[in-house]
Amino acid sequence: MYRIKNSFFIVLFSVLGLKAQNLDSLVASLEPKENIKYTDYIFKGTKIINGHSIECTKKGALQLMFQHRFSPIGNGIKDFFGLDGATIRFGFDYGITKWLSVGIGRSTTQKAYDGFLKAKLFKQSNKMPFGIVLLGTTAIKTDNWTAKLEDDIFAHRMFYTTQLIIARKFTERFSAQITPTLVHRNYVTNPNAQNNVFALGLGLRYKISKRMAIVGEYFYANARQLEDNYFGNTVALGLDIETGGHIFQLHFTNASGMVEHQFIGMTRENITNGINSIRIGFNLNRVFTLVKNSESSW
Repeated sequence: MYRIKNSFFIVLFSVLGLKAQNLDSLVASLEPKENIKYTDYIFKGTKIINGHSIECTKKGALQLMFQHRFSPIGNGIKDFFGLDGATIRFGFDYGITKWLSVGIGRSTTQKAYDGFLKAKLFKQSNKMPFGIVLLGTTAIKTDNWTAKLEDDIFAHRMFYTTQLIIARKFTERFSAQITPTLVHRNYVTNPNAQNNVFALGLGLRYKISKRMAIVGEYFYANARQLEDNYFGNTVALGLDIETGGHIFQLHFTNASGMVEHQFIGMTRENITNGINSIRIGFNLNRVFTLVKNSESSW
């Protein structure tokens, strides 16, 4: 099946993204500026585990991110608990303005290249109960198809994701996020599968010390949208560790892919299979300040 929905994502993100700064101004104008107190660091990193958090890269800052997902731990010491095999993504994010960031990356899974735009629409404050961010991503698969296709054209290899990220910091320790998601796959090999996959993500963070926090993540997608109901939902649990200019995220997950269309709709291991579905993984972030400014990420 082949359908192109490019224009929908381009128009949606362009209209909302270009209006983001005006929306911030609208919220700020509701009360005198000195009476508005914005909430910092709903989440600490720009990703919770697999998916994006509500946080954006600071204006003028370049973030380098390495992500690793090892093999399932079920084979025990034979595979050194999965560490013998790994999938990797590395990428760069840059804060263009205080409300807009951009990123690119490359993954070993599907030998995929991806890019994204991330725009802040609203900030949580004493006048606004939660923050809202709009995310749009594009990815291309450059690996060979499992079965040779007669009509293997460029457009068939494209994937698009749109997410509305809604989050709130309830206390100094606890934050939560919900992420309505639409993944569009230009081409699916199974005629019973859907080009559009609707999913809902949930992210949680609980701070246990000044520099450490427990994080959790879950993405639900109805299996009837997927190939032969074969794929499972993504589950992840991890620990964030802040070390100066680094954020080290150590976690357990059943997902091997690290781009939206991969861990939403392509996670093969079902969490109900126990340790045979669990992988050790980590994210490592390093931020470089390229343009000095006095603005925080929020």
